[in-house]
Amino acid sequence: MVALHQLRELPGLGWLLLLGFGALGLPWRPARPLAAFCLGVLWAAWSAQSALDQRLPAALEGKDLMVEAEILSSELMDAGYTRLLLRAVRLEGPIDWRPRLIRLGWYGSPPPLVAGERWRLQVRLKQPNGLMNPGGFDYERWLFSQGIDAVGYVRQAETARRLDSGWSLNRVRDRVAQQLATHLHGAAAQGVIVALAVGERRWISEGQWEALRVTGTAHL
Repeated sequence: MVALHQLRELPGLGWLLLLGFGALGLPWRPARPLAAFCLGVLWAAWSAQSALDQRLPAALEGKDLMVEAEILSSELMDAGYTRLLLRAVRLEGPIDWRPRLIRLGWYGSPPPLVAGERWRLQVRLKQPNGLMNPGGFDYERWLFSQGIDAVGYVRQAETARRLDSGWSLNRVRDRVAQQLATHLHGAAAQGVIVALAVGERRWISEGQWEALRVTGTAHL
C-alpha cells in the first residue's frame, strides 16, 4: 500500500493484470512474499479507484441540486459563514449519485444547526480540488483522506427545511462538546481541549490556529 502511494497515478489495466497474476502465487510458500505484495497493491488500487469513482460527477458540477442529509458537524468560521459536514441520505439530480460526505458553506445567519439533524437543502457543488504548491497544504489530498466527495455551498437558504432531529452518535458528540465548552468558558485552552477531546474545532480562535500552523502542529 505504501508503494502504491508513491506513484503519481494509479496503475493501468496492464499493470493490474500483471499484479493479479502475481497474487495467484499466494498458495505456494516460496512465492508468498511477492504474491502478498501484489495483493496489497491490488487492494490499495481498488480502494483508491472506488473512492475516486464516488466523487461528484462532472455532469452535476455547478448545478443546483436538492439534497437530504444528516449534519455531522457545524463550525462557525466567522459572523457570516458556517461550515457544515454532511452525510447525504438522498440527492435529487439528473443522474444517480450517492456521495459519502459533503462539505458545505452556509453564508449568512443560518438557523440553529445541531449534529444529528436531518435537513433538506438546495446546494451547488463542485469536485473536491485544491492547489498543490510544494511544501504547502494539499487540500485535495486531505479531502480525499476524509472521504469528502464534493464541496460547495447552500443556495436559497430560505428554502432550507429541517426534516427531523432523531438520535445519533454525532448528536451525543455535539452535546459533549457543548458541555465541555461551557465548563471551560473563559479558559485560554478551551478550544484546544474540546478539539483534542471530541474533534470539535469551533472554539479554537484564529490566533490559536495561526500558532498551530506556524509550529506545524495543526494536524493534532
